Amino acid sequence: MKNWWKWCREYGIFLIVLLVMDLFTGGFLWLMDARSFGVLFLLFLGLSVLLFVLGSILSIRKEKQRQQRLWEIFSNLSDCPDTVADEVLYWQQMTEEQSRVYELAYDRILELEQQQKQSLQEQKEYEDYIEAWAHEIKIPLSLMTLVLENRREDMSAPVYEKMNYTNRRMQDYVTQMLYYARLKAVHKDYVMEMVSLEEVCEDVVEEYTEYVDAQSIEWRVQVGKEQVLTDRKGLHFMLEQILNNACKYKDAGKETSYIEMTTVVEENRIWLQIKDNGLGAEEAEIPFLPDKGFTGKTVMGQAKATGMGLYLVAQMAKDLSLCVDIESKVGESFIIRIGFPVISR
Repeated sequence: MKNWWKWCREYGIFLIVLLVMDLFTGGFLWLMDARSFGVLFLLFLGLSVLLFVLGSILSIRKEKQRQQRLWEIFSNLSDCPDTVADEVLYWQQMTEEQSRVYELAYDRILELEQQQKQSLQEQKEYEDYIEAWAHEIKIPLSLMTLVLENRREDMSAPVYEKMNYTNRRMQDYVTQMLYYARLKAVHKDYVMEMVSLEEVCEDVVEEYTEYVDAQSIEWRVQVGKEQVLTDRKGLHFMLEQILNNACKYKDAGKETSYIEMTTVVEENRIWLQIKDNGLGAEEAEIPFLPDKGFTGKTVMGQAKATGMGLYLVAQMAKDLSLCVDIESKVGESFIIRIGFPVISR
């Protein structure tokens, strides 16, 4: 029906011409005082309308076939790019102006396809470079860790703490960059499996104990044995970023600083909650915290604020189909919850 009305708008002038010719014919018949004037006039009108309708139906059908063929051609440009243009022009049997339009459309589509291929190739080369660089830089970082472990007695406590802190931060930045590149990749190597929240949290706590203790921050871990469906490495990375933020934005003016990890089980969701009593964030800033590069007023002006930690957490959660909820009060607390769907087995 839509094509029919479109056809009437475009070619209705021909029907009008036919009707005008019928009126002239009817006028001549009337002047000739033809006995069958009424019958002949109605016959001419009917034939004119019938011819227009039949012509319209045939034209619409032919146009649909052309559009279908064009869709097939443009959907498979990469299969035979050398012959596509000739086939389009042959099938369309266009006027010169129409041919120019379709030639330009074909050239533009082919150009966009080449640009897309080039962009994908450049992205792959960038990802390969980032991964290679990240693995290469881990060698001297591992050597630094080994030296710190074996030569701890040769260093004063303040020097060791600063060196260990710097080493930890460098490793975190490398991990951030590596996961950032992976999040942008087309193919991702996630392994979805049933994971114990208690085990993952214990691994992260063990890894960060020395780093957190150096910041004089207490651990308060009460994570249950709930099993959730997720990627273990991805969840581990998310927790690393959250703990980094908790240490980075610690409130130095408080006597006691802590990081609390708990689980909350609901009917359709299991929540892993990480809470700290650091600087916090203003309520108006909370919706923007997962945005790339956003730091907020609380940490504005601090050189160590990059605005990447929570952005990576949100992106990883999106990839793993998890929920992230943030709650905060300036100067009191910062709470981030990761929600896992309940899987019935």
